Amino acid sequence: MVKVAASGGVPRASRLDRRKVRTRQALIDAAVRLIAEGRGERASIAEITEEADIGFGSFYNHFDSKEQLFGTCAVPNSFVGADLAFHVR
Repeated sequence: MVKVAASGGVPRASRLDRRKVRTRQALIDAAVRLIAEGRGERASIAEITEEADIGFGSFYNHFDSKEQLFGTCAVPNSFVGADLAFHVR
């Protein structure tokens, strides 16, 4: 849900939307770190969520599989919240 801020009518993301973006980005960042360390493909979802400091079950709220997460990491500028980042304050 996107709310309109009182100042100037600029849309602002809800707290839940901002948290979703942060969690998804934490998973992407963790996967990138593991790939950089050479452990990417060998890392389990438990290791990825531990590295991201999020709960194991939260992984599946954002990705269907480890392969989907790694595929997202392979996309240049994979910051998935770019459309919301403008509105996150």
